[in-house]
Amino acid sequence: MLKILDSAVPIACWSCSIGHNDSTLFCPHCSKIQPPPGGDFFQVFSLERRFSVDLPALEHEFHRLSRRVHPDRFARAGENEREWSLADTALLNDAYRTLKDPLHRTEYLLKLEGAEIGEEHAGKNRASEDGKGRKIPRAFPPICWKKSSS
Repeated sequence: MLKILDSAVPIACWSCSIGHNDSTLFCPHCSKIQPPPGGDFFQVFSLERRFSVDLPALEHEFHRLSRRVHPDRFARAGENEREWSLADTALLNDAYRTLKDPLHRTEYLLKLEGAEIGEEHAGKNRASEDGKGRKIPRAFPPICWKKSSS
């Protein structure tokens, strides 16, 4: 029978079969590495999803988790554990890089909330007039309309 240790969606540990939160890197019961979590970057570090982040605490947790999932620790482990270690290491690096930078963190938060961001979405569905009543998309740089002199 599946035992649940956390209130989030339970996932059974591949080793001990006890349920745990799907955002953990290790089983809280048997401490075995788990497949890469399905949560967001904030969940990986057990942080609230918000703009303000305690950077020293984030850095401390990043280094602590990085040491635990480092591939060298799994050199003699099974193939799955070695692959999960590499995937978890990549996930930690991406999550840390994103959350430590305020701009990247803001973009990530907006993306989590469903906002479309980036240049490809700038000025989407917006138009302005060029001064002569013609509509031009805002996504394009302004054009200086000059009369050609012959």
